[in-house]
Amino acid sequence: MQNKNDITRSLIISFSFLILAYLVFGLYSLYEIRTLSGLTRAIYNHPLLVSNTALQSNVAITKMHRDMKDVVLFKTTSRIEQAIAAVDQQEQSVYQYLDIVRDRILGAEGKQLEKQTRALFKDWRSIRKEVIALVRNGQSEKAAQITIGKGADHVAKLEESMVALTNYAKAKAATFMHESEKTHTRLNVSSITFLFLFISASFLIAIFTIKKTASVENEIRESRQLLLNAIDHAPIGMVLIKPQGNLHKVNKAFCEMTGYSEKELSAMSYQELSHLDDSDIGAHRRKTRKNSYRKKVCKKRWKHH
Repeated sequence: MQNKNDITRSLIISFSFLILAYLVFGLYSLYEIRTLSGLTRAIYNHPLLVSNTALQSNVAITKMHRDMKDVVLFKTTSRIEQAIAAVDQQEQSVYQYLDIVRDRILGAEGKQLEKQTRALFKDWRSIRKEVIALVRNGQSEKAAQITIGKGADHVAKLEESMVALTNYAKAKAATFMHESEKTHTRLNVSSITFLFLFISASFLIAIFTIKKTASVENEIRESRQLLLNAIDHAPIGMVLIKPQGNLHKVNKAFCEMTGYSEKELSAMSYQELSHLDDSDIGAHRRKTRKNSYRKKVCKKRWKHH
């Protein structure tokens, strides 16, 4: 019984350790997966979105510069006004793009780049207004000189600032990607390590269980053999009886006492060897115990109801 309790206790401790290890690894994996998911979202919601928006802003600025050239080149008033309206429309789009960049960009350097780009874009408006005023006053040649001179230089600075903004966002995205790859690598290494440790621990527990079980079986086998040896060599008649009443094991002294051989006795029951007055003692005791048990069960059920 002590050995059985020791095995049960050891198995409970071992499997509790495995469950705890699995729980810790599961929590760690969930944390790493959440980190990986957060990095992926950050890549999309911040650097990727900022770089794409900056590129769109740059395209819109290029269209504005082209439309400003159309303002200077067109001769009819309707075409000039259409070009001016297109410039105004693109201007609103650029401000919308810059607002997205301002809200999404990360880091002090990125915010400073956004402010610089916004300021350059805002300053370009005065140059455009000057060109438009000259065109409306019929001074297209002077307006053209401003457009290809001061205006083009300002647009070049603006595009350069946009490129810096895009590169900054791409660099941030590369940083997040690097962190994401590191997290993914850590998760792979920890998964492989845990799998190896889990298999090793399970193997050790299996070996321990097999050894303990074999040891208990050997002890039971030795105890049984000692009991049989004690019965065989006892100076008095000894017998083991099966629950059904048949003789299971008899020793030499019992055979000499009854005058039957061991083979003959193995086919007999204890009632056949008992006195007539005592032949139903065993059956009576079993019946008495059975009735007593039924009474206890009925009494317990009655109380329960």
